[in-house]
Amino acid sequence: MTRWLARTVSVIVGIAGLLMLTPFSSGMVSLYQEATDQDWIGQQGHTVSVDDTNLQINGYLAWGVLGEVSRALASNPAIQTVVLNSPGGHVGVGTRLYDEIRSRNLDTYAEELCASACTLAFLGGAHRYVRIGAKLGFHAVGGEGANSIGAGTDKIRSLFQEIDVPETFVEHVFATPSDSVWYPSRKELLGAHIVTDVIN
Repeated sequence: MTRWLARTVSVIVGIAGLLMLTPFSSGMVSLYQEATDQDWIGQQGHTVSVDDTNLQINGYLAWGVLGEVSRALASNPAIQTVVLNSPGGHVGVGTRLYDEIRSRNLDTYAEELCASACTLAFLGGAHRYVRIGAKLGFHAVGGEGANSIGAGTDKIRSLFQEIDVPETFVEHVFATPSDSVWYPSRKELLGAHIVTDVIN
């Protein structure tokens, strides 16, 4: 019995040693960096703050934003509006913010710029406001893996369908390359039900 136990321990130690000596694939490193906000998006910085009944999100949508938003909403039940000022970030962060905002029946407000993944969070609002002069920017899902791009595209398409965005608008979004941005006019945003009102 002791001999078999010793052999088992030796095998486990050997495998662990090999794993420690084997370099991680670039994909694994990339996933770790994203999860810990050590990727370029996380390094850009962001802030999440509360001002009376407004929850303000500024900067890139890194994964750390999700926890900060959840804690802020739990600690401030009077919040009614999520104010967004972001050039984008991770698609997964945008879609999860959409779910959080929509489940709490909060409004959204784009003050200056809300582009890329930020527009997904914006779409979660029960009422979706933009300040006069603010810009909403859209483009297709980007990334390295075909599977992740396909899954992201499917998720975003379902979000558009939930708020009755016309197919012509959706197709324009997905026809815009991920390294470019389409800024629809105020008339296009209102006509496609992306924005419910424009305010001063």
